[in-house]
Amino acid sequence: MNFAQILQSHELFILSSHVDPDGDGLGGCLGLQKALQNAGKTAYTVLSTPFSDRYRFLPGSESILFELPSDLPEGQQVVLITVDAPNIARLGFADGVLEELNPFIVNLDHHTSNEGFGDFRIFDEKAAASCEVIYELLRECSLPLSEEIGTSLYCGILTDTGRFRFSNTRPQTLRAAAALLEAGANHQLVIRKLFEDKPYGKLQLEAEVLSTMRRDGPLAWVYCTEEMVSRCGCDDTEELVNRLTEIEGLEIAVFFREASGQRTKVSFRAINDVDVNLIASQFGGGGHAKAAGAKLDMELNSAVELVLASCSKTLFKKP
Repeated sequence: MNFAQILQSHELFILSSHVDPDGDGLGGCLGLQKALQNAGKTAYTVLSTPFSDRYRFLPGSESILFELPSDLPEGQQVVLITVDAPNIARLGFADGVLEELNPFIVNLDHHTSNEGFGDFRIFDEKAAASCEVIYELLRECSLPLSEEIGTSLYCGILTDTGRFRFSNTRPQTLRAAAALLEAGANHQLVIRKLFEDKPYGKLQLEAEVLSTMRRDGPLAWVYCTEEMVSRCGCDDTEELVNRLTEIEGLEIAVFFREASGQRTKVSFRAINDVDVNLIASQFGGGGHAKAAGAKLDMELNSAVELVLASCSKTLFKKP
């Protein structure tokens, strides 16, 4: 079986990505949704949580649903395509919601932490982004690109490569990006909306977070509290961990985000040979060797102490 056969034998597709979706998950869903619709299929993007306003420029973002459509045609099997998610639980839907659909599940991802679930898997751990995987999928299935598709997929590639700064950027990544630009992807719009067009509160929040910066040799970290978010009127912290990677001589950068309910979100970045996916996995998280994340059910200070101890053990080879 291949995806072209799935496409030929099914008419109804639902796409979804992980909770708190980033540019790769959102861009992938919207780009693939548009390609499926252009092929005459019925396709929806359905998320369990809201997405950041910084992605509202993406073509089709206004059509995103936050609950399953109530008027799905009877007698048609739903194909559920999970984009950029390591497991079904990370989609964030309540127990039983997806099971009622009894879908055929297509697992599309590029994370090494992916658990290999689903009825059909489209996976490339060497790809820089899920959107790169989707580009290759569309090419293999002879599904044409367009300006809308190109802009969405280009967003995901730029997000996950940090504007082609990160080591996951490979020749295939640049060739995919070039093809998307040739199809009409709006480079200036994506760059402006993702990296330059920031509300004043975002810069205030960056300043407050960076003021917490600490360093212990090759390890550096910052944190963000709920009070900071409230004071600045901004909760967009997605790129802040990448600011630390600019520090000369760094090996691991860690960002701690205080969340409600005694929870702490942690983002890891590795500069050279350290595998932060292994560190994140100790706390139930995962991702890539160079970029990973986890959520801890504990308050901020305790999470900082525990995670930094694990990072130090990795870096300094403590027994």
